[in-house]
Amino acid sequence: MANFPPSSLSLGRHPLAGLAAAFSGVAAVFGVNFLIVPIDPILTEITNDAIHLLNPTHSIDLMANFYFGIVSSLVLIVVCTVITERVVEPRLGAYRGETPPTATHGNAAPDARPIRAMGVEHPSARLAARSSRPGRPG
Repeated sequence: MANFPPSSLSLGRHPLAGLAAAFSGVAAVFGVNFLIVPIDPILTEITNDAIHLLNPTHSIDLMANFYFGIVSSLVLIVVCTVITERVVEPRLGAYRGETPPTATHGNAAPDARPIRAMGVEHPSARLAARSSRPGRPG
């Protein structure tokens, strides 16, 4: 999820739309899975208990939840994509903000200004800033 908004920005999309898509994708598909996980037998037994209230002779097996998980995952992928592209992105509009610079080559020092503004400085940031100054041996 942390890598998706910069990726959406590099594709010309709004970074908040990327963040919303990643968040909704994780939240929506959290309960369904292509694999049988430990919660599946528990959910199957709860479902069987509810079915037995109406019809004591009928029950489902573990594979019914497995098939439901596969279909639900595929449906939720499509629904999340359509909502992001047709609802969220048009409401956000075009992104006119600053685009991040392309990847630097070599040993570029990390920008320590935000860290210093908080009053915290990590020793590795100080070491990296010292080693990348012009005229200093690296």
